[in-house]
Amino acid sequence: MLRLNLTPDGRLTRSPQLAQDWSSLVALWHAGLDPDAWLATLGAMTLDRRDGTIRTQPPSHGRTFPEYDSARLVDDARTAAQLGLGAAVLHGTRTIFTADDWWLQMQSWLVPAIAFGHLDHIVTPTPPARASRPDRDKVARLLMLLLRTRVTELTVKDARQVIGLLLELDRSPDPVALALAICEHPRLLVEIPALGDARLYRDSPATAMLLYVAQKRVNLGEFAEWEALYRGVSTEGRFSTERDGMSLQEAEVLVRQLISPANPAIN
Repeated sequence: MLRLNLTPDGRLTRSPQLAQDWSSLVALWHAGLDPDAWLATLGAMTLDRRDGTIRTQPPSHGRTFPEYDSARLVDDARTAAQLGLGAAVLHGTRTIFTADDWWLQMQSWLVPAIAFGHLDHIVTPTPPARASRPDRDKVARLLMLLLRTRVTELTVKDARQVIGLLLELDRSPDPVALALAICEHPRLLVEIPALGDARLYRDSPATAMLLYVAQKRVNLGEFAEWEALYRGVSTEGRFSTERDGMSLQEAEVLVRQLISPANPAIN
């Protein structure tokens, strides 16, 4: 600790031998220190996983979480992830992970949001360049599931954040998820012009019915965007109220059969 504090920049590069012995050294500290001293140690240094250096700075989450911090200090990423996600789901602690752990950060709020409707901590940072394609795809799927199951509980601002990131991650997102968001917040067609591209919806005839039902919520300032999208989708799709002679009430009944009845976005 003294050696670390004496470095000019508060950073210690571990030698190959120290890196090899690091976990054992930390375990020795833990065994020899009393609880308060151990907490003070965990609050005074962190391991930078990007370059393996030890830094004189407290953990970025700003909480007392010794189990997580000790796992991070010895670079036990698996245990740290399990503890952090467990705290997020079970205890609502959703600020453990930072953008450096983008996939874990996204899981830490998306899983509680989808499962329990906990929407008090929505963050949609752009994934770092090192984020893998599988992680990007998994986050996109979670965002689409959030829209399908919780869109009626999202504010228009939150929905805009979610859809903005979704369109960045996936060029062919779930058309029903997007249409449900428009049903709940037609204003999104004005705030996210890309949502008005009919090509996003052509693989799903159900979206034309959803957009048809959404007309009840469309205000004058959104009507032109809604009408252009609805015409484009119904022309390219296999549903047309003019051709099929379907009333708005009939479309609502059919949409309820196509979409989960637990989702009230079409009411």
